[in-house]
Amino acid sequence: MRKQQLSAEVCLEAFPDDPDFPQLKVASDPSLMLEVFRRHLKPVSGEPCQIRRCAPFRFRYRQSTSRCVLQYTLRIVEPRTGRQWDQWVTGLVYAETDEAERLWRELRAEDPRREIPEHWLTFEPVEFIPELRMLVEVFPYDRRLRNLGPVLGGAVRDLEPLLLARLGPGQWRAEKRNIEPTRYRTELGAALKYTLQARDALTARSESVRCYLKVYRNQRGEESFELLRSLSRRAGNGQNLYSVVGPIGYLSELRTLVLEEAAGTSLQQILLRQRDPTAAVRAVARAVAALNQDDLGLARSDSLAGQLEDVAQE
Repeated sequence: MRKQQLSAEVCLEAFPDDPDFPQLKVASDPSLMLEVFRRHLKPVSGEPCQIRRCAPFRFRYRQSTSRCVLQYTLRIVEPRTGRQWDQWVTGLVYAETDEAERLWRELRAEDPRREIPEHWLTFEPVEFIPELRMLVEVFPYDRRLRNLGPVLGGAVRDLEPLLLARLGPGQWRAEKRNIEPTRYRTELGAALKYTLQARDALTARSESVRCYLKVYRNQRGEESFELLRSLSRRAGNGQNLYSVVGPIGYLSELRTLVLEEAAGTSLQQILLRQRDPTAAVRAVARAVAALNQDDLGLARSDSLAGQLEDVAQE
């Protein structure tokens, strides 16, 4: 059946239209939300900054639920220095009229700034937008992911000996560290690229080693660590048609999984760069098929309360 192009008027009215969340029509409009954030977000540093652009990038919304979670990327500019960066913010809107303001007052009383490393503070971590009845959380503040701030603040230093050991023989000393957020799902988890620059005291040679940190809300990172470790061992024995990224460690107090950097070129890059990616796509398809047909021995058991919590978070 041939699809017909919908008119602009129909597209504009198709989403979102929910009597429980009338503010979604504004919240889903980038230009309107740009002005909203400019009015309400309060810088915390002495350096003035401007919000140049607003781009919605992930909405979690279901009809007949009590709230919606809306994630945005803001482009921030410091006029004096010319420095620019992307800043994630999350808007939470609730069907219950006073819920967002109640939470805002509750969180503000806890002094949310103290959970965020100073160099990650751009705006006040928590704000309330009255006209939208919206609670705003500014990354990396997340009221359900309290382990994220410490990870960004350097609490992962204990893994450095493991990373330095990957550089091979020598007297390696860490010189510089950098953490770059790569993915974030409000209240659920975050992925961070961790780069460690080191120098060998014997030869003065410098090297960099990278890994990825996956910050979890719950203990599923530990389950993933055990699974990946098992699969890595099997792949090392030549038992599989696929391989997985190797786990370096699991930091239980921070609920953070540490993964080695994947070798090679991603399929996405191949699709973008090569004229004929057929061979690469077939290789990936065979690996995915083998993974799905393999007996992984998964034995994850979630309590009913945990499953209900997961549904509520979505």
